Amino acid sequence: EVGPRTDVYALGVCLYEMVTGRLPFAGQSAGMMLNKARGKILPLNGQDGLPPGLDPVLAKALDPDPGARFATPAEFRRAVDALRF
Repeated sequence: EVGPRTDVYALGVCLYEMVTGRLPFAGQSAGMMLNKARGKILPLNGQDGLPPGLDPVLAKALDPDPGARFATPAEFRRAVDALRF
């Protein structure tokens, strides 16, 4: 189902790729799909000067269960803004 939570997921992927230069899920083909389905993103752990709270925000945005994601892109933005990049 397409809706605001789908947009949150897409924005989460874009943010992850912007700050790391890579996609959030490790692996090739089936391995990557399995990590994506399980919501296993490659953790950032505050590397390269990134705020330490970024991992949980991205994990919520990229959760495979749409109901567990931020409800709207605006809610996601507020969480990112609170990180103080």
